[in-house]
Amino acid sequence: MKQRIGICTNVGDCENAETKIQMTSMTGTCPICGSELFEVPSFSQNSLLRIVILFIFAITLVSSIWWVWTKIAYNEVTFVVPKDLNTAEIQTSVDIALTEKVNRLAQNRYVKKVIDLYYGQWKDQLTLYDAKFLKFEVTKNNYGQLYEMVSQAAFALDVKVPHIYLINDSIPNAYVTGITEPILVIHSELIRLMEPEELLFVIGRELGHIKFKHTLVADIVAMSYYALEQLIPTDTLRGIVTKGALLTFFKWSRESEISADRLGMILVGSEKIATQTLIKLMTGLPVNQIIVKNFMDLHQKENEAFDLRKIPVLLKEVNATHPFIGSRVEALYQYKNSPEYTELFSSGDNRRVKINLSKFDK
Repeated sequence: MKQRIGICTNVGDCENAETKIQMTSMTGTCPICGSELFEVPSFSQNSLLRIVILFIFAITLVSSIWWVWTKIAYNEVTFVVPKDLNTAEIQTSVDIALTEKVNRLAQNRYVKKVIDLYYGQWKDQLTLYDAKFLKFEVTKNNYGQLYEMVSQAAFALDVKVPHIYLINDSIPNAYVTGITEPILVIHSELIRLMEPEELLFVIGRELGHIKFKHTLVADIVAMSYYALEQLIPTDTLRGIVTKGALLTFFKWSRESEISADRLGMILVGSEKIATQTLIKLMTGLPVNQIIVKNFMDLHQKENEAFDLRKIPVLLKEVNATHPFIGSRVEALYQYKNSPEYTELFSSGDNRRVKINLSKFDK
């Protein structure tokens, strides 16, 4: 017979009923007065085990639903980037030739002191204050998704995380400034136009300018250009020499942009994403109606054709700081198929970085 636990219901005649003492009985009656007991549910070990199992099951179910929801909502993607990003295998020969010279110069202890004083204590601080007052700073709490994207990209490329600022501008663009305190400025239109992985390519290439110290090179070359201009006595000679120096600088500048494009492509791991991003920068429109191969074929055909009417256009590129988009796309595909690109990934020692690629609230 099953043992029962209960309280006597004979209130007024039984002391146990008055005190509401719980009693155990095999018959279901009060052992003192014989009245029926009001049964109190008891928890056996089996019942307790069932509750524990149900609790564990509920926690597991909720955790699984949360994990699936975060994967869908946050669209976290893993990117694989070589740990050893050898700049000699990324930068173009023209770019690395100048940057190495400037970097060697910057390592001189006297030059280093001048750089620390001029940029660290003055120029970079002015630039930073200008950004703080005229642009919106991106932090973990303000546009946190963008902050995390830049931070993770910087970690993947082994670059110091720059200060990040947003500015309302209708031109899709991003740029870096600052030497000791790198600043990344992103135009609002760039975020509106680009898909997250395309924005990541742009961020990666801008971080490339920081990694390769292009801002320092550009600043030192600009100061050297100004000093050279002051030293030449005659206007005619000054014009010839400075024009030649300027064309040389433009050549390096275009090469530095190609180097930055390469690092952006290494980050996203896709020449297709890099290409469609560059075409978007050119058109300002989505590229779902564009066949990239046709675009490249047309560009190559125009390059190979001999036509004197191209000369004014080519002169524009010679006098530009950035290559034409077609030239940049062609350079990316050439690099992707080069031994240098293959060598980067040959060691197998890669850094895996998870980056949230869910769409921004546009």
